[in-house]
Amino acid sequence: VINAAIAAFCLEVIARHGEPAERLCNKDPLTLKSADYLSEIFPFAKFIFMVRDGRATVHSIISRKVTITGFDLESYRQCLKKWNEAISIMYQKCLRVGPSRCMVVYYEQLVLHPEKWLRRILQFFDLGWNSSVLHHEEMINKPGGVFLSK
Repeated sequence: VINAAIAAFCLEVIARHGEPAERLCNKDPLTLKSADYLSEIFPFAKFIFMVRDGRATVHSIISRKVTITGFDLESYRQCLKKWNEAISIMYQKCLRVGPSRCMVVYYEQLVLHPEKWLRRILQFFDLGWNSSVLHHEEMINKPGGVFLSK
C-alpha cells in the first residue's frame, strides 16, 4: 500500500510538471540513488545513467551555485569527493537494476557522437529513429515537441 501511494505521488508530481505525454521523464541526476526502489514501484520504468567527467560536473555545480545537501560550494575538493561518492552509488544501483532497464551513457561521448548515441538511446526505449532528436532545441515549446517543465 505504501509503495502504491509513493508511486502515485511521484507520478502526480511528474505529470503535473508539464503537458500530458505518452512517456513521463524525470531528469534529476540524483534520482538513480533510488533506482532499485524506483524500479520496484515502477516495474516498466527505464533509466539513463548519464555519466559526465566529475570535474566538469563539479565546476557546473559550483559556478551555477546549485544547492545539493552536503556539498560545500566553496570547496572543489570536497564537491569532487561528494560527487564521486554519489556517482559510485548510482553506478552500483544501475548495475543492480540491470542493463535491460538501466543504460549507461557517457555525456562526452553523446556530445561527440550524438547520432550514434541517440540511436542507441531510442532503441533502448523501444522508439524508432527520428532525426529531429538531433535538433531538439528547435522543438522546445512547439506543438508535437518538447515542453519544458513549469
